[in-house]
Amino acid sequence: MFHSGLGLKRVALDGAGEVVIRAGQIERLIALAAGNMQEFQRLIRLEQGQLWMDLLEPLRRGLVNLDQLPRAV
Repeated sequence: MFHSGLGLKRVALDGAGEVVIRAGQIERLIALAAGNMQEFQRLIRLEQGQLWMDLLEPLRRGLVNLDQLPRAV
């Protein structure tokens, strides 16, 4: 996925289109969070590409007017 304000994000998807996070990725995030649950949740959202998905959601819903898309900060 690419957005000019966020850059490029690559995620693995399963057959249902859900983001797949491998065990090795989760272990890395746990280490980075260093016991801070709030930081771990933030890192999970980043790993899932949640910011990119939020920006692409209007396209999935069939938004016709592209001017209505939210802009990334």
